[in-house]
Amino acid sequence: MVITHNGEKENISKLVFAPVLKACSKAYARRPGEQIHAQTIKFGISSDIFIQTSLIAMYSSCGQLELSLNVFEKMAQRNVVTWTTMMDSYLKSEQPEMVLFVFREMQVSGVEPDHFAIVSLLTACSRLGVLSLGKWFDGEEERSLLECYVTWAFGEWAWEEALPLFLEMEMDGGVRPNDVTFVGVLCGCSHSGLVEEGRFYFDLMKRKYGIEPNVKHYGCMVDLLGRAGLVDEAFEMVTKMRVPPNAVVLGSLLSACRDQNNLKVAECVTQMIIEIGDDSVLGDTSHYVIMSNMYAQVGLKDKMAEARTKIGKKPKGWSWIENGGGVHQFSVGDASHPMWGKIREMLDEVVRKGGCQYGGKENLLDPHSEKVAVAYGLLSTKSPTPIKIVKNLRICQDCHETMKLISTMYKREIVIRDCTRFHRFMAGCCSCKDYW
Repeated sequence: MVITHNGEKENISKLVFAPVLKACSKAYARRPGEQIHAQTIKFGISSDIFIQTSLIAMYSSCGQLELSLNVFEKMAQRNVVTWTTMMDSYLKSEQPEMVLFVFREMQVSGVEPDHFAIVSLLTACSRLGVLSLGKWFDGEEERSLLECYVTWAFGEWAWEEALPLFLEMEMDGGVRPNDVTFVGVLCGCSHSGLVEEGRFYFDLMKRKYGIEPNVKHYGCMVDLLGRAGLVDEAFEMVTKMRVPPNAVVLGSLLSACRDQNNLKVAECVTQMIIEIGDDSVLGDTSHYVIMSNMYAQVGLKDKMAEARTKIGKKPKGWSWIENGGGVHQFSVGDASHPMWGKIREMLDEVVRKGGCQYGGKENLLDPHSEKVAVAYGLLSTKSPTPIKIVKNLRICQDCHETMKLISTMYKREIVIRDCTRFHRFMAGCCSCKDYW
């Protein structure tokens, strides 16, 4: 506790408690955070806006969204940082639809969004597949700018433009590249198979611009090396990362191990996924599915059986598609959509045109949600409008093949954002080159 010469408290919230709460947030330390919360109540500063905002961030980082919301709702005043922190809390809890609601409430309250609030909104829109933001903004200029950013966010597949744009940026000298810029550049190198260029830009980012790589930069490099068959080098990079790898990075490496039949590294990567406890990003226990198949290929039946016993029930799959100013949601076995009859007819038509290739291993009576969404897209949009879908889980092999088939049969561009990456299907090919 900081005391002045006359015994009065000297802005304890800013000097002590707020930074400590921030540290608890970064360390995911809920119990110490709760103890600090109790201390703020004891000292009578729990209503301080900096304290309350820090509490919201701390509780959400610890997976306690309800506690974050409880603090938020009791606040007498909220600034743009508070609103943005609440939006980020919903993003962490995989509730992007609530981000749009909070953003709208912020506008109604008279608080102007800043750059960080808009980034949170765009992230939520990207996850939901919402591209039309006109109803959220009053100014034409602001609306156009935001729609441009969202289109770019959803157009992550435009990696072909990343390197030329970066070179133009460097030559112009007027705009300094940031960490987001290098994500685009490294992604471009990955999808183009430019290994040496990727290494060069990864080093340039640190050496020339002083940008420390974050998990997205490492993810691009691991993806680049994995696509090139350099599994051992990719694994070495993961072990030397300055930030903890997440399941997306490890999942990319595990996929490379599968494609290169590198069982030794695959076992190490699977253990890392288990240890970090972040396997939900991969679609529940899909790493066990990969390991089970790899064990089966080399005849290790005991290990295959052990892996299969750990394959849990997958979380429910959902797919979203925007049309007519609204977002339409689909899941397996849900026939509640007003157009379900026509959607079912379209699915049957695809089966007839595509033959047995469409069905694969999946039960045609209960098609996966992305197939239902694309059927709705075929009905509700016309060429050349791309069919854009967001899915909460990793797209399966059967659905991936089906989308390639549909893109050929109906001559349509299909874009699916699953939990790991964008897939752009055109003329029977996918932008991921069947690597995801």
